[in-house]
Amino acid sequence: MTHVNPAPPVEIRLSADKSRLTLVWQEGAEDVLPAGDLRARSPAAGEKRLRLAGLDAPVRSDLTLTGVRLLGGYGLNLSFSDGHDRGIYPWGLLKEIGQSLQTAGKTPIAFRNAIP
Repeated sequence: MTHVNPAPPVEIRLSADKSRLTLVWQEGAEDVLPAGDLRARSPAAGEKRLRLAGLDAPVRSDLTLTGVRLLGGYGLNLSFSDGHDRGIYPWGLLKEIGQSLQTAGKTPIAFRNAIP
């Protein structure tokens, strides 16, 4: 999927328990992105292969973000408590994840595939 890369958010916040990333966009919209959903939607090659096969990446229910690194004006590199740190998340993908979570009736990926 091709993502149009919007302007970067004006604010990026990691929750105290590291379970959610909040992005505040220039137009005032705010997306709260659970770590599990971010991990499941990783743009890294392994996760892309799973999605092409019609599968979702398994995600631990206690997954947290261990690192958030800004990549210039392009996006973020996120690190997770399961050791995954290879996904580069452009702003367009992050905005898309936020919009998909706001869609009525959508079950977040993290809750469909949670591993206890």
